This record gives sequence, C-alpha cells and structure tokens, in this order.
Amino acid sequence: MPLAGEQLSIKEALALCHVVGFRGPKLIDAVAVMCAESGRYTEAWHDNTDENGNVLSTDRGLYQINTIHAGVSDDEAYDPKQNAAFAFQLSKGGEDFSPWMAYNSGAHEKFIDGIKEVKDADTWKSRTKLWE
Repeated sequence: MPLAGEQLSIKEALALCHVVGFRGPKLIDAVAVMCAESGRYTEAWHDNTDENGNVLSTDRGLYQINTIHAGVSDDEAYDPKQNAAFAFQLSKGGEDFSPWMAYNSGAHEKFIDGIKEVKDADTWKSRTKLWE
C-alpha cells in the first residue's frame, strides 16, 4: 500500500475524528482503525486485485474508503475531513467498525494504549481548529 500524502499526528487524528462526531471510547477506536488502515496518511491507497492482477476496487485515504461506496469521489476520499465524516457515517456513529478489516482482524488494538495516552493528556483539543 502506498503511504502517500501527509501523515497526521495522533493529536491531529483525535481532533479530526472528534470534529466529525466520534466521542469517548468510539473516538479511540476510530483513531486506532485509522492508524491500522492507513498509518494516518491522508492519501494512502491500496488496489484490491483478483488472482490475475486485475484491479477490482481501490481503498482510499485515511480510512481506506473503498471505491464500491457509490457517491464518494477520489477528491472526497482523499480529503481528510470528508473521509473521516464518511467513516463516521459508515460506522453508524462509531457503533460498528466491522466494515474495516483492520478492526475485524484486531490490527487496530496495538494502537489503543498510545492513543489513550495522547487523549488523556488533553493537549489534542487545540488541534480541532484545523478541521472546523
């Protein structure tokens, strides 16, 4: 997966996810999924291919929003705020992260303690201005 674009800090990722609506433990899970999916790179992408190498779909942006989701253009998918807002919608407000393989596999779990530490320090809240 090409890790392209800007890499958000955990503070920036917390602020972004908070601005689009994630709260409490759902905020921590949302950032952990983002870390596992894209490494917090705004323009990360991954082609999903068949056994012959034909591209079937492409995962895009912070939350690796797949091209199967009609109505999400590349511009929207690679825009951090729009990507996170779609993830909020797709996850039913943080209630269901099952659309993401990184969540289903547990790959996001290794990020949770570090994210909690940054969240608890409370210094990330000033970063919400970046996304409002």
